[in-house]
Amino acid sequence: MLDRPTAPAAPGPIAPGYDRATALLEDARDALRTGEPARATALLVRAQALLSEVTRAAARAAGTHEVLDELRGSAPTDAERRVLVLLGTDLTLSEIGGELFLSRNTVKTHVWRLYRRLGVRTRAEAVAVARAQGHLPPADPSSSAG
Repeated sequence: MLDRPTAPAAPGPIAPGYDRATALLEDARDALRTGEPARATALLVRAQALLSEVTRAAARAAGTHEVLDELRGSAPTDAERRVLVLLGTDLTLSEIGGELFLSRNTVKTHVWRLYRRLGVRTRAEAVAVARAQGHLPPADPSSSAG
């Protein structure tokens, strides 16, 4: 169940972005309820991007000159893209390393950097966001189980 987040206290351009992200989250919840997981994923990716913008605007408004992650929003390297393709499979990090002739630790580093670039925390999020941003081809509907 998606709970409605607490509204930010900062005024100005932050509130409309937050309101739009909240509306996208509600639309995503509705899409999940009506059996539209692909639409829900696309809406969640858009909401995440808006919330990232709201977070940066709130940090600027609060005067917290927090160093923003320089990887965020940048395109994956070729090596990271090769790992990204295999993240959408059931392979473990060690198995991905074996496929690409890389150590498990190198794969972990690529995955960590991908997560930072894409602003995600899980493999599934990384694959969904990468598809939405055009770093991966769309999912093959015939390969999904449900």
